[in-house]
Amino acid sequence: MCDDIDRTVDELTAKGAEFSAPISTARFGRLTRMRIPGGGEIGIYQPSTPPHTTSSPENAGRHGRERLGTMRR
Repeated sequence: MCDDIDRTVDELTAKGAEFSAPISTARFGRLTRMRIPGGGEIGIYQPSTPPHTTSSPENAGRHGRERLGTMRR
């Protein structure tokens, strides 16, 4: 996963990476495939929305209580 797939592809290409697919758009974000040594490939993608975080204590507590409430049902 990356924040900017165009920049990531440019940086990796400059370091010698090879890509087996052009950047495409899917419902969850933009993606491509990079070749790795040994003949395999890995996917690289940029999500269309930022990942959800619970970095603040209030969010962590609130979400924890919601999960507990769901588990008790």
